[in-house]
Amino acid sequence: MGICTACGASKQTEITNLKTNYIRNPIGVDDESILFSWQMNSEEQGKSQSAYRIAVYECDQGNREQDDAIASEICVWDSGKVEGSLSVAVPYEGEQLKPQTGYEWSVDVWDEEGSRCVSAETGYFETGLMGEFPEEAHWISVGDSDRNISTVQEKTTYFIQYTMEIRDTSACFVFGAESGRYGSMTLCELQNQGEDTLFTVKDMSELNSNVEFPSASLETAEDGIYQVDLQVLDHQMKVAVNGCEVGIFTIHSASLGAIGYYKSRGTQYVWLDDIVVTDEEGNVCYEEKFEQEDTIFAPYHIVIEDGRCKVGSGLMLSGAMEDPAPVFSRKFKLENKEINHARLYLTALGNFEVFMDGQAVSEDFLDPGKLAYNQYLSYVTYDVTDKLVGTEFSDDSHVWTMTLFHGWYDRGVGYPEIYSPWGDTNALRGVLVITYSDGTKQVIGTDEEFMVTLDGPIRENDVYQGEFYDASRELYQTNGSWTDTAEREDLIDTAGRGSAIVQPEEDEKETAWSQAAVDQVDSRYYDLPYVGKYNEPITCIQELRPISVSEPVSGTYVYDFGQNFAGVCRITMNAKAGDLVTLRYGEALNSDTLRNKDDVVGTIWTENLLTADATDYYLAIDGEQTYQPVSVYHGFRYLQITGLEEAPSLDQVTGIVLSSDLDLSGEFECSDEAVNQYWSNTVWSQKSNFLDNPTDCAQRDECHGWAGDAQIFSGMACYNSNSDLFYRKYLKELCSLQSDDGAFPDMAPRNFGTGWDGRGGAGGNNCWGDAAVVIAWNLYTQYGDVAVLQEYYDALCKWIDYLEAHSENGLRTEENGYGDHFSVESTPKGLTDTAWSAHSADL
Repeated sequence: MGICTACGASKQTEITNLKTNYIRNPIGVDDESILFSWQMNSEEQGKSQSAYRIAVYECDQGNREQDDAIASEICVWDSGKVEGSLSVAVPYEGEQLKPQTGYEWSVDVWDEEGSRCVSAETGYFETGLMGEFPEEAHWISVGDSDRNISTVQEKTTYFIQYTMEIRDTSACFVFGAESGRYGSMTLCELQNQGEDTLFTVKDMSELNSNVEFPSASLETAEDGIYQVDLQVLDHQMKVAVNGCEVGIFTIHSASLGAIGYYKSRGTQYVWLDDIVVTDEEGNVCYEEKFEQEDTIFAPYHIVIEDGRCKVGSGLMLSGAMEDPAPVFSRKFKLENKEINHARLYLTALGNFEVFMDGQAVSEDFLDPGKLAYNQYLSYVTYDVTDKLVGTEFSDDSHVWTMTLFHGWYDRGVGYPEIYSPWGDTNALRGVLVITYSDGTKQVIGTDEEFMVTLDGPIRENDVYQGEFYDASRELYQTNGSWTDTAEREDLIDTAGRGSAIVQPEEDEKETAWSQAAVDQVDSRYYDLPYVGKYNEPITCIQELRPISVSEPVSGTYVYDFGQNFAGVCRITMNAKAGDLVTLRYGEALNSDTLRNKDDVVGTIWTENLLTADATDYYLAIDGEQTYQPVSVYHGFRYLQITGLEEAPSLDQVTGIVLSSDLDLSGEFECSDEAVNQYWSNTVWSQKSNFLDNPTDCAQRDECHGWAGDAQIFSGMACYNSNSDLFYRKYLKELCSLQSDDGAFPDMAPRNFGTGWDGRGGAGGNNCWGDAAVVIAWNLYTQYGDVAVLQEYYDALCKWIDYLEAHSENGLRTEENGYGDHFSVESTPKGLTDTAWSAHSADL
C-alpha cells in the first residue's frame, strides 16, 4: 500500500486496491485501451485527491513476486502530474503494448493540500495474444467418422402400437431418433381440442420453421383414450387411430432409431401405455407396459402412475444412445532449461476443463463461458508455471489433457426442437507457451500430435438436461503413464472435480484412442476475432450443507439446503459396482395443495422445469467414492437421490454454489427480518443468475440472457457488487448483434432462431432493446465509468435513431413487442413503448 509522505504526523493516507481494467493483476489482457483504478484511504476526514501520476514499466513475468518494487528500467508511460480527482478508469496513453508481455505500474497521488502520497503497492497486468493464435494452434475435434455414438435400431420396416390418454392438450409419440435428443426424428402428435382431435406428423428438426405439417382430423374419444397403430415401410407411414384409418404420411427418417415421447410446455398431463414395436418378421424391438420401475427409458427418470407413464413437459427417449465427452491428450518434452513462466491460451466451440500433468489448471467452471459464437471467440489465459515446475514428472513425460463439453455451443438452448445454434462440431484451439529464463520460448499448439478418445467417464452432458458419469471408465495419470486400476483415493483430483484422463501407451492407441481431427470446423471460425476473456470466470463462490434429509418413498432421499441456488452437488457415497445413482434437482416439493403435482408427496416437483430434465446420473464402482458434475449446472433448493441402499449423511452432501466471481460491495442487516430476507433474496437471485451472462432464471429450459431482465436488475446488481466487467461483456454482445438500422436484440447471446443468419434477433422491442442504454448508464453512475459510454455511444445513438424512425409524431405505435410483460391487465403497448423511448432518449 502507499503511505502519504507529508500528510501530517499522526494520521496516514494509503493508496490501495490498484486495478487494471477493474481486476487486480489480470493476465491475458487483449484490449489496448487499458484502464487504471485505485482507492485513496485515510484515517483523516475530508481527505481528497487533487492530482495523480501513473508510471508503467515492462517487467519480468516470472519473477515479479520476488520483489514488489519495480525493478525494470523500461518505462513505457509516465503520465506526469495530472491535476484532477479522477481515480477510476484512467486510460493508458503510453507506447503500444507488446503481446504476451508483463507490465507493472504505480501511482502517486497528491491530496487536497498538495502533499504527495507514494503507492508502495504496484499493479500488474499481462497482455495476451493480441490477435491471432500462433500458427502452431489448430482447431482439433473428434471428426465425424470417429464419434462412436452407440448403434441404434436401423430397421426401416416396422409396426408401432401405443395408447395415449389426452385431454385439452397435445403430445407426441416419437421415433426415428438417431442422434440423441437433438436432430431429426418423427413426431406423431395428438391434439385433443375438445370437440375436435387432430393427428399431425412432424419432424423435430423443423418445429422452429414455417413448415406446414400434414395432419388429419379424428373423432374425439369421449374417454380421451386413443389406440394408435403405425405401419412404416421406408418413408411411408400408414396410420390408424381407434381402429379407423387416418391416412398415409411421408416421413423424413425411415429408420426406427430410438423411441419416446415429447410434450411442449403446459400444465396438462398425458398418459402413455402399452407400447409395442415389432419388425416385419414379428420380432419385438421395443415393448413397455410400465408395470416395473425398470423401463425402456432406463436409466432416465420417468413417473409411473397407476401402471402408466405420466407425461409432463419435455422429451424422453429410450436409453439406447450415448454422446460421450471427448478427451484430448498429448505428451510433450520440455527443454533442459530453467522455466521462467508458462502460459496456456485456450478457446473452444463448447466448454472445457484442462489438466496439466494430472492437475486441474484452474478452479473455474465451464470456461470460456457463454459466447456469441457468430461475433467473436473468447480465449482464457492460464498461468501453468507451477504445474510444470517442481512436479514429480520427468521432463519427457509431461501431459496436456482436455475434456470438451457441449456447453452453450450446440446445446445451450433448452428446447429439443432447437439445437446446434452455432454449429454441430465441438472443437478446441489452444497454445502452450513456455518461456525459459534465457528468454527463449517453446510453443506447443493443438495439432495432430493430440490423441482423442470417447471412452472417458462423461457419457452425456447437456447444460439443461444433465451429466451422465460412468466411474468405471475413469483413467488416472501417474508418473507419466496411465492406468484404470490405480487406487482412486490416491489419484483423484483433490478438488473433487473428476479424474485426469491422459494419453495411453503406444499399444493401446488402436482401440481406445485415435488421432484428433485437425482443422475440420466451419471456415467462419477462422475469420472471427479472438478476444482474451476479460470478465470474471464462473467458479464455486460458496459451499452449502443440507439442513435436513427425508425419505418420502423407500430408497428416495430428499435433501433440503434451505436455500435456492445455482450449481451442482458433491456426493460421497458407498456403492457397489454397477449401481446407478440418480441425482434430481428441484425448487419445491410435491404436496397435496400443489395444483399440478407431478409425483409422490415429499418428492421434488419438476413440472416448472418444463423441457429441462435437470438430472445427473452416476454409474458407480465398488466402495466409497465421490462424485461432482463438472459439465453442467442446475437451479435448485432440493436434491433427490435414488439408487443407493443407504442415504448419505448430511456431511457427505455438499451444495456447490456456482456464479461469476464478483466481489460483493457489502452486507445489509436491520431490525426488520422481512427487509433482511428481501435483501438476502436479492443477493441470491443475483448469484444464481450471473453465470458469465445475466439470465432470466437458473432452473428451467430458458436460462437465456433476456435483455429486459438484465437491464431492470442492472442498477441493483451494480450496487450489490463490482459488476462492471460482467455487464461490459453483455454490452459487447448486445451491440455486436445490433442491426444496421439500429435495432437491438431481445437477448444476448442470441442462441436460437437466427444464429448465423438474419438480423441476429434484433427485434427492436422497447424495454428489451433499451437495455444497452440503461446498463451503460448504470455503469457510469455507479462506477464513474466514462469509458463505457465513450465505447458504445455511437451504438446507443443508433438505437435512438431507430426509435425515432419507427414512431409517429414522437409516439411509438408498433404492437408486436412485449409491452408491460407482467401486468395483470394488458397495458397498451404504444404507451409503455413510448415511455421507454423517452427514458432512453433522456439518458
